[in-house]
Amino acid sequence: MKQSSRHLLERTSIHSPATLTFDTYEPGTNVVLRSFGRLDFDAYFADILREAKGTIAATADCNRMYRLYDFFKDDMMCVVGLAPCTGDIGGPLTVVNKEGQEAVVALHSWNVYRCNEQYGGFTRLSSSQDFLKPFVPDQDVCKRQVDRPTLT
Repeated sequence: MKQSSRHLLERTSIHSPATLTFDTYEPGTNVVLRSFGRLDFDAYFADILREAKGTIAATADCNRMYRLYDFFKDDMMCVVGLAPCTGDIGGPLTVVNKEGQEAVVALHSWNVYRCNEQYGGFTRLSSSQDFLKPFVPDQDVCKRQVDRPTLT
């Protein structure tokens, strides 16, 4: 398969891979969503990476508060205090873990149609742990040799 030139690296990567966590976090935990999504439903996509801060809410509270009647399940996470929009889907939701490192705990899954609600739905990495773990041999990137992409 021929690679498109738009997918080739222009320089060698200097960044380490994101740390993932399969831990579960309690309601009230502070989180951060980063993405290039729109700032408003009718706006253009962001041209720089942006972040929004929120708080994990109890599943039952989100179902009751937003009259979603059992929509949020155990594999989902409701986050309040941010208004995700188009282009944010798939964006990482991070927490500061017990080691004091920022780690990805969930991925943005859906948002309200007009991007005007202060909550979003996220898929917990812990719910996909059995699928993901074989691809993540060692979570401590400081202890393992990281093969960074290089130009050849």
